[in-house]
Amino acid sequence: MTSLAAMRRSLILAVPAMLAALLGATACGGNAPPQTLPTPDGSATIDTGTPTPDPSVVTVTVTQGGGGGGGGGGGGGGGTWPSPEDCIGYNANNVTYEDFDGSGFTWNIKAGSTKLVTVYGDESTAQHAANVAKRYKKVCFIGRGNSREFKEDYIFEYWRDGSGINSPLPDFDDACHNYDKTNLTVDSMGERGWRVRDHDDVLQIFDTQGDAQNAKIVLSKYGNICSVESQTDNTEDGVRISYTR
Repeated sequence: MTSLAAMRRSLILAVPAMLAALLGATACGGNAPPQTLPTPDGSATIDTGTPTPDPSVVTVTVTQGGGGGGGGGGGGGGGTWPSPEDCIGYNANNVTYEDFDGSGFTWNIKAGSTKLVTVYGDESTAQHAANVAKRYKKVCFIGRGNSREFKEDYIFEYWRDGSGINSPLPDFDDACHNYDKTNLTVDSMGERGWRVRDHDDVLQIFDTQGDAQNAKIVLSKYGNICSVESQTDNTEDGVRISYTR
């Protein structure tokens, strides 16, 4: 049987993208303003209103275009965002990458001592992912609490609040693909979960309907998706790290 990981990767190869629709509050919080706590070195703040489990292997989606993002990475225009949001705020000036285990293959993208994401591949993969992170001041997650066997396939990341840092990224045609943000559908895949799709192009799969609806909110703000190729040591197809431009 084809694994969920392989299924998602093949679907995203057809057309990657960004997230979903739900009524509610904007930004990180509900009726009450979110509280934040500084990290020990003061390089980042973590929202305390929602849990922030350790992001290990992730699918990173960076939003820059569509609903007002554009250019240096505005992270989308105003209006509704998923609520509550699961976010990590950080200082973009402190973004670095490190060789996690000395293998030259596993890289943590960090802001100070705060890990944002992990990627797999050579150093150019790490540099690409770090340059994406430098363009923003906050990374948010949908689905980090899922308990699926292939957990990382059901996690969706989006990046907000442009830092003003125009770090270099590959040419659009080399790394990106368009989707129709006005044609997004959320539907069930049975025991496999839920998905957000543009017609026949599946953009992302999710554990729950609520996660998929939240993803549609974000995806509907943008219209293209790009990728950092990240090859894990325990899968054949690798994990695609995604962002939009």
